[in-house]
Amino acid sequence: MDEDGKFSDYIEFTTVLGRIRQYRDQKEANVEGAIYLFKLLPEKYAR
Repeated sequence: MDEDGKFSDYIEFTTVLGRIRQYRDQKEANVEGAIYLFKLLPEKYAR
């Protein structure tokens, strides 16, 4: 019982960590995408 409890806690902990890491990567990707768009916009409207 104790071992199962620890194991499920560990799985929960790793899934939470994975979600945090995924969210952080997604946020960085969004920032890069925004920078890319801001670089593109002036070129589009400069013509």
